[in-house]
Amino acid sequence: MTKTLTMHVSGTPQILMTIPVEGILMARGTTKPADTATGYAKGCIFIDTDAAAGSVFFVNEGDTTSADFNVAL
Repeated sequence: MTKTLTMHVSGTPQILMTIPVEGILMARGTTKPADTATGYAKGCIFIDTDAAAGSVFFVNEGDTTSADFNVAL
């Protein structure tokens, strides 16, 4: 089964890519989403545009109902 990716920039944080039904796949902003945020797909990449080196890229290790963003190593 093929799923369509939708690429766009909107809101705060800026949503860059979503997958229908699965949620947000990529986003960016100055503050990472709270670990209980909803709508972020498992594996979502968040780019913190205001972070120090070593804490710029985060990955959602939670799911769409309760995000758990951690620094991607």
